[in-house]
Amino acid sequence: LDPMLTVDQAIQTTNDLIPDDDRVSFLWSPNVARPINAQSLKGRKFGRLIGGTLMAWHTLRDANKDGNGIPAYHNPIAGYDYPFNYRGLDQRSDIDLDDTTRKRLANARINVMQVIDFRAGERFILGDVLTGNSDNTSLLKLINASDISMFIANTINAIAMRHLLKGMTSYIEDATKECTKLLDLCCTKARPLLVHSEKLSGFYDFRITPRQDRPFDAVDVKLGFRPQGATRAAYSDFAVEK
Repeated sequence: LDPMLTVDQAIQTTNDLIPDDDRVSFLWSPNVARPINAQSLKGRKFGRLIGGTLMAWHTLRDANKDGNGIPAYHNPIAGYDYPFNYRGLDQRSDIDLDDTTRKRLANARINVMQVIDFRAGERFILGDVLTGNSDNTSLLKLINASDISMFIANTINAIAMRHLLKGMTSYIEDATKECTKLLDLCCTKARPLLVHSEKLSGFYDFRITPRQDRPFDAVDVKLGFRPQGATRAAYSDFAVEK
């Protein structure tokens, strides 16, 4: 989104687009900074876009594969560990990101680059990880959960396609073995892309069975899983006891 929009304009823009799609996310940086090639420390500041930096960080994360080729999709690209350090970076003076405004932006599914005062000092960070999915109860409202879901689905589909045109028995055995191996590799401590689901009584439920209306030449590939989420809030309950 244009860095020079007002809060109301940013929210209206997302409401007008209405993507309702977990493959889409909105970024807004109501901040100004000097051009990357600025020669003076007192030069004019311009609205600072952040999409290129985030794309680079995502590329680095996606390239961070373990020995089995599983990327670190469980790590969201946001928060304290990913500070923005542009030259002369400042929040726009006419923007007040108070609690009410941040909630309005979150309800509009807008991820805002904002300055946060941490114990180690102030940092400009991406303050949320929301997709364009409007279902607030869905895990796919979280960018990293959506990344994991797409990775799992694409890889399972690729495996299912590679084993096509085998005998039915061989297909089910070979494709099931390769798919479950992949899914197990996504449940390790180093790559916790999937987490335990009480509904599934495990990390995933996967099966390949002959299709009812085409039992001789087609199969159903069914998978249920719970991708890793992201912690967006921490509710404190402190008590001083005698």
